[in-house]
Amino acid sequence: MSSLLDYSKDHTPIFEFDDELKAVKDKSLKILKKIRNKRESSKYADNSRLLVFELLFSMVTLQLFSGDAESVDTLQELQDYYYEQKKDKNEDDEENDDPHDSVVGIVEILLNFMSQKSSLLKKLSMIVWENFCTKVDLGALKLLFDVIKTKENKEGQKALFEGEDEFVDEDEEEEHDHDHEHSEDDEEDDEEEESEEEDSDDEEDEDNEAVSELDKKTNLALAEALKLPQHNGEVTFSSDEDDDISDESMDDEQMMAIDGELSRIFKQRRDALDSIETGNKRKAEVQDARSNILLFKHRVVDLLEIFVKKNPTSELIIYTVEPLLTGLKLTLDKSLGTKIHKLLKSRVCKSKVDIQTVFKEQLLEILQHVQKDILKTSNTNDFNLSSSQCSIFISKQILQLDETVVDEIIDQYTDLLKKWFTKKNSRLTSSIFFDFINWLSSKRSQN
Repeated sequence: MSSLLDYSKDHTPIFEFDDELKAVKDKSLKILKKIRNKRESSKYADNSRLLVFELLFSMVTLQLFSGDAESVDTLQELQDYYYEQKKDKNEDDEENDDPHDSVVGIVEILLNFMSQKSSLLKKLSMIVWENFCTKVDLGALKLLFDVIKTKENKEGQKALFEGEDEFVDEDEEEEHDHDHEHSEDDEEDDEEEESEEEDSDDEEDEDNEAVSELDKKTNLALAEALKLPQHNGEVTFSSDEDDDISDESMDDEQMMAIDGELSRIFKQRRDALDSIETGNKRKAEVQDARSNILLFKHRVVDLLEIFVKKNPTSELIIYTVEPLLTGLKLTLDKSLGTKIHKLLKSRVCKSKVDIQTVFKEQLLEILQHVQKDILKTSNTNDFNLSSSQCSIFISKQILQLDETVVDEIIDQYTDLLKKWFTKKNSRLTSSIFFDFINWLSSKRSQN
């Protein structure tokens, strides 16, 4: 960054700054200089907050120099967040602005960086997150959860990058499940697959019809330009009329006029074909959308892993369970599923959470949510294993608050056992119940 600033003093940037851009740039550079001066002093040398803002201002300023249109708004937001954080740090009165908005704003900026196919932005964002994730709250984490819960298709891409609300909502899903028996889940899955196939066939038929209609219109336009005979909207050819349409009957001016008209007709046809979404084009768009979302999800899971590692006793870890399980259930990508399963098994479920504000009623509700989809036949083994591990993890947190609630936990497992016995085609194995009994046995021997 320093090299760029020194270089820009003697050279003209490719993208010239107008007065407004120059004001935003100068203010950001002024803040950046103050931050660096503070960090160079011994008092602020290890201040992670200053490091976060230094990296963010540096990254976005570089984007501004490269002509990124969104960088102006991002820099202005960063300036506001910086002053909010500074005010909150320096003042202790009750009239201080709540730093929540600035925390959420910074996370939004990081997610914007992580969604781009840039290794540099990813690396810098990870450094910022490592120094910042100890300060995030549940509201900020929910931004990461929304990415994990997004469907891996074009609708999901719109939800992430165009602001449409398409991610899976657990509350809505729960209401839907309460209105249907588990025996209907498989039928719904099959109907959904059949519907998708029918939609694909219908779209292909519509494509063929659109192209055929376009060819028909083009042929009629060509016939009119060449003065060919038509009958009922179709071009007809007659050898008796060959002399009438002979090129020899046209002079140079007429030939040039027809040549221009033919060029116009073919150009209109090309433009019309480009506007028709063919099957291959649609497949490419679907594949691109899925690849973009998977890349984003992989990076967000990395952020959540860093969060759990940096905050091993935070009660916010409890709230990562449901979104991660939802992401594991939704994904068709084996590597992403393995990564989520490993995070739940090795990090989340082994955390020693220090509960401060979570109530046992909330934990019992989370336990119900964890187990409500565990009998579906479409579940993978990783999902079922993770659900078992998360069930015990949540049960531990419940007993940490109130050991007398063990009866309610046992009742939930008993209800699950009854449903498992009657649902013969479920992929859930009996290991979930043995795991629970073994855990109960260990608790019993400790008391």
